[in-house]
Order: sequence, then C-alpha cells, then structure tokens
Amino acid sequence: MMDGKVAVITGSGKGIGRYVAKTFADAGAHVVVADIVPLDTVERELHERGAQTLAVPTDVRSEEQVQSLVNAAMEKFGRIDVLVNNAAIVTHFLWGLPRWSRVRDMEKAFWDDAIGTNLGGTFLCTKYVLPHMEAQGSGHVVSTMGGANPATFGGSPYGVSK
Repeated sequence: MMDGKVAVITGSGKGIGRYVAKTFADAGAHVVVADIVPLDTVERELHERGAQTLAVPTDVRSEEQVQSLVNAAMEKFGRIDVLVNNAAIVTHFLWGLPRWSRVRDMEKAFWDDAIGTNLGGTFLCTKYVLPHMEAQGSGHVVSTMGGANPATFGGSPYGVSK
C-alpha cells in the first residue's frame, strides 16, 4: 500500500508518533523519524520491521533544524509523500502528570514553548515539505490534534495550539 513512499513523522520518538512510524513501516513506507528525544529505540524497531529509515534529531521550533530534516529526507529518499505533524508539548493529566498552571499563573516562556512546538512546528514542517510535494505533484500533510477539554484547568496552551 505504501511501498516506496516516504513518510516523515515528527514527535516520533515515543507515544503516538512512534506508533504512527511503526504503522507506516508495516505498510511498506520508508520512514523518517524526527524528535527531540533519542530516536535509537524507534529506529531499531523500524529496522526490525524491515523498513528503510532515517532518524533526524529535530526541534520543530527551529527553522534551521526543520530545513535540515527536510533536506536530509530528500537527500536519502528523493521524495516526501507524507508529513505527519505530531510533535507537541502535551498535557497528559490523565496519566498522573502535574497539571499545568492556569493562564493567569502561567509563565509566558511555557506558553511560548507549547505554542511554538504545537503550532509553530506544524507551520515550519508544512512550509518546508510543501515545495517538494508540489514539485512531485502529490503528497499528504496530516496534523494530529488532541481533545483538550476547555473545562479542564491548565490545558489552554495545548487546546489553543492543536
């Protein structure tokens, strides 16, 4: 189904992104994994599935790192068929992690990190992938989102950005 296609997945070092990377590998795609966390485990798992892979440590808030990610994918595989914008700073309150501050108590730097990753990273990755997709006449951009409940205190940066 995806034989020979190339999928770039941000935030693929763990969680949903890691699962998505494995799903594309199982479908026969070449998989480019990108994250700020170590990528050794997911890259090994993809190799075990027989996938051709490329691991590119990337902070999606950095325009230069996103450009490097896209350039590396193009250099290795010559095309990008799918971009999955998954990288995010997430709440995960249900997993027992501490709640984020309410907006009135939140540090602006925290807000900026969440918005810069969740929204800015989606913008940058899409910006640098689209010219390649347009040149090849095809491609898909998928941006994940979560279900931030507006009644839950502390989740506003996530809800706004996703």
